[in-house]
Amino acid sequence: MNLFLKRLRCFRQLLRQQWLSPEQMSALRRRRLRRLVRHAGRCVPYYRRMFAQLGMRPEDIRDEGDFRRLPLLKKTDITAHGLRPFLSEGYDPARTTTVMTSGSSGRPMTFIRTPEEEALGHLTYPRALMANGVRPWHRQVVIMPANRLSDAKSPLGALKRRWKLFLEAGPASDRQIEVLRAFRPSVIRGYNGNLQMLAAAIEERGITDIRPRFVFGTAELLDAGARERINRAFGVEMRDLYGCSEAHCVAWECPAGEGYHINADTVLVEFLRHGRPVAPGEPGRVVITPLHVFAMPLLRYEIGDIGIPLAGRCACGRGLPMMKMIQGRSDDFVTLPSGFVVPPVGTFADVFEARPDVAEFFLLQEKKDLIRVRIVPRGRLQPDTLDRLQRDIEALTRHEAVVEIVVVDRLERPPGGKIRRIASRVPVSL
Repeated sequence: MNLFLKRLRCFRQLLRQQWLSPEQMSALRRRRLRRLVRHAGRCVPYYRRMFAQLGMRPEDIRDEGDFRRLPLLKKTDITAHGLRPFLSEGYDPARTTTVMTSGSSGRPMTFIRTPEEEALGHLTYPRALMANGVRPWHRQVVIMPANRLSDAKSPLGALKRRWKLFLEAGPASDRQIEVLRAFRPSVIRGYNGNLQMLAAAIEERGITDIRPRFVFGTAELLDAGARERINRAFGVEMRDLYGCSEAHCVAWECPAGEGYHINADTVLVEFLRHGRPVAPGEPGRVVITPLHVFAMPLLRYEIGDIGIPLAGRCACGRGLPMMKMIQGRSDDFVTLPSGFVVPPVGTFADVFEARPDVAEFFLLQEKKDLIRVRIVPRGRLQPDTLDRLQRDIEALTRHEAVVEIVVVDRLERPPGGKIRRIASRVPVSL
């Protein structure tokens, strides 16, 4: 009960903070940034060395202008050094939890958090849902990849099942449709890619009795065509939530429809071009700093997305800064000869992550009907691995493409040093 009351107080604070004025929100963000930087510079070996090499002290960082003097942190920096230099000293490993990214691009990343940090991060999603009209008594169905469904297996998750169901993402639309028809949820949440696949199945079969009040998507690129298809299939105007494992919910849409609200009280978001901030209305690379994560701080972490900052304030009155539709990673989608689009998350990535004997993979769609896959084994491949991969990928592509799998010792890395695990040379046409 104590924990419940703490989380309730935390959530009420989040609800209040979204109505701060832009000036108050900026001041709050600066205070939290200074606290985080001082902690990282004193308690985290990687950042302690970084400040020493720069000839700076953590106390020299007073505002966001000073903060931009620090170098960007890339995923390759973490993989090159390992987790240990990024962990805060003094934290009990037994009281931390491990968080993994989906692995839809590059190698899956691992992060360390305390339960309190995870709890606060997760609360940023219901704040966005409530802003759009969702209430605690609304029945929900959450469609996510298997590695995101841990809550469904917990005792608390079991208690929630009367009003909240979890479904595994993937191409199994029959099962999803069956559950949605039986449960009749008011809210459907899922990865945008899976929602697109589900919407296509609903339209193909002429189903008209799945009519939630709210639909929320997240994770993958959502263009106008995909949004229109989802809206049409479910008979409701969906809302997009921009989030990532590293920072939970980063930004979200509200009913005013003027862009995405950035959760500036829990994450600092920068939009950079050639290392410098872009002007409002211009696209830039998204760089994030979660302000609530101290066990493994991520200062100026580049996540590989592209977004557009907006000037001004939303008509809804919230003081959270605004950004436009996320642009990026559209080349992670596989477009089949029939025009059907297969998303990367909850599909291809899960096929490979289910094989512990596969260390890395690179899937490239050369043409609409040709997919080439290179895999790096982890030790010796199991006898059935190649056959199962072949069958699973052919099933995901509806047997519309030839699949060629090659085993290699290592993957060639492009100039940026990053391997796109799922890539397509075929334009996406959702």
